[in-house]
Amino acid sequence: MSLIEAYENSLKEHLKEFNIKTYLGEFNDKDKIEALFNKDECLVFFDFINESFLNVSQREITYKIYVCSKTSNKQRAKREECKYKALDKLSEIERALIDTYFINGFKVDLLSLAKEYDNATDLGFIVLYSRTFKTILQENNHTGLVDEL
Repeated sequence: MSLIEAYENSLKEHLKEFNIKTYLGEFNDKDKIEALFNKDECLVFFDFINESFLNVSQREITYKIYVCSKTSNKQRAKREECKYKALDKLSEIERALIDTYFINGFKVDLLSLAKEYDNATDLGFIVLYSRTFKTILQENNHTGLVDEL
């Protein structure tokens, strides 16, 4: 198992309460985003962005966490509620990440927050935010999650 695969498995396990999935192009077709929802709940994905070698045994990896929220109500107050629901969910995920060390990794550094998409449609309102984060992976014989500090 590759170092990145081991890290991603640990990340999914650690964030399983958020029903997080690996991002596999689900937002590429903006017209089909609404079809991803079963109801007005947040969708949560993570995506590998890049890797840089720091030295022979360490790599810096960058990821994005995507949180997408939807409401079928087009009223302004409901759209604002939808926006804050996504940001609140992202904050919960961030709290779960910032004090966690992985055996093959270091502490997570949270980077930029961005709005990737928002749209009011005939069916309601959708908003998509992403949080970029990075960590360092250390080559070793262990994989998995270390207890939180």
